[in-house]
Amino acid sequence: MKTPILFLAAALLTASCASNSGKSTIINLDPRNCSQLEDVIDDCKVIFLDSTRNALITNPGKILCDSNYYYIQDEEMNCIKVFGKDGHYVSQVNRVGRSNQEYPWITNFDVKDETVYILSTATQKLYEYDIRGKYLNSYVLDDNYYDIVAVNNNTVLLFSNYANNKMKNYVLFDLKQRKIVAECDDFTVNAGCRVAESHFIRTDEGIFTVKPFDYTIYQYDNNSINPVLTLNFDTEDALPKNDDIRVIYEQTEKKKVVRYYQSFTKVSDNVFVLYNLTRVVMGDFPLGLEFLTAANIKDTTSITVTTAFGNEKFPFGFSNAFLYNDALFALITPQDYNRHVDAANAVDEESNLILLEYKLKCK
Repeated sequence: MKTPILFLAAALLTASCASNSGKSTIINLDPRNCSQLEDVIDDCKVIFLDSTRNALITNPGKILCDSNYYYIQDEEMNCIKVFGKDGHYVSQVNRVGRSNQEYPWITNFDVKDETVYILSTATQKLYEYDIRGKYLNSYVLDDNYYDIVAVNNNTVLLFSNYANNKMKNYVLFDLKQRKIVAECDDFTVNAGCRVAESHFIRTDEGIFTVKPFDYTIYQYDNNSINPVLTLNFDTEDALPKNDDIRVIYEQTEKKKVVRYYQSFTKVSDNVFVLYNLTRVVMGDFPLGLEFLTAANIKDTTSITVTTAFGNEKFPFGFSNAFLYNDALFALITPQDYNRHVDAANAVDEESNLILLEYKLKCK
C-alpha cells in the first residue's frame, strides 16, 4: 500500500472557471461505533488471478474495473495489468522508456472505454494506450498533476493537489484542442500534498471528487465543484484550521483524527468512504484502523464498520482496499487466503495475489 508522500510544486495554468459554495448533506458520526460487516457488504467474490509470469503482481496499487476487466497497477513494475472477470491474464500496459510513446513513471491512471490514460509527473505529460499497451496518443501538460478522470472521449479532468501558480485545483483538458479549457477551486498556498490514490469517481450522474483534509464529497459540474455530502467525525483530535496543506499534514501525522478519504464511491443516494483513524503511536510510527462508512444522502443515515477483522461470513481482511463503482476491491496474498480456508481449498503459496470483490449494500 502506498505510503503518504508530501509533494511541493509550482506551476503555470491558463483559463478560469467558477467555484460553487452550495449546501451539502451533513452527517455526524463517531467512526468507533462499529456495526457488523454484513450491514455494509452483501457478498464477497474471490477471484484467483493468473499466476503466469507476466501476470504476477509485485507491489499492487490502484484498482479499477469495468464490465469486462480488472485493471491493477503494479507500482514496482511500473505498469498496469489487465485481467478478465474470471481472473485470467489478458494484457498489460507496460511502455516504460524515454521515447515519445513511452512514459518514465505512472503517477496515476484512469480507464474509460478500454482506453488507458496515464499521468506522469516525470514528463508532465498525459499518455493514451489501448488495454494491450498499444500507443494511441500523448499530450503535453503545463504542470504536474496527481490524479485524472476521463469525463468523456474528448475531455479529462485533472487534479493539481494544491500545486500551481494560478491557485486552481481542477483543470479541464480538451484532448482534441490539446489545451486547458477551464479551471476552478481556488486555494491560497502553493503546496502539493499527495496522500491518497483516489480523488475522483465517475458515475452515471457525473464526476465526483474529494480533496485531502476535507470531509466533503463534491460533484464537478459546469466548471465548478458543488458539495454533496459532508461527514463530521467525532474523534479525539480534529483537523487544524490552516490554509497550508503542508502544515495540516505535519500537525495531524500522529493525531487521532481522520485525515483524508483513502477511497470513495457513490451509487445513487449511497456514498461509501474508506479512511484511516490513528489509534496509538508506537515510537515514531502511528498505528491505525481502517474504517468503511456507508452514508445515505436521502435519509442522512450512516453505518460504519472496521475493515481490520473479518467474521465467519466475510473472513478476509481488507488489504490494499479500493472503492470503485458498487464494490470494494482488496488484494490478499495466498498465505493470508490459506489461513482462512480448509486445507483442501488452499492455493499454492507461490500463486499470484488473490482479488476480493466485496459487493456493497445499497438502499
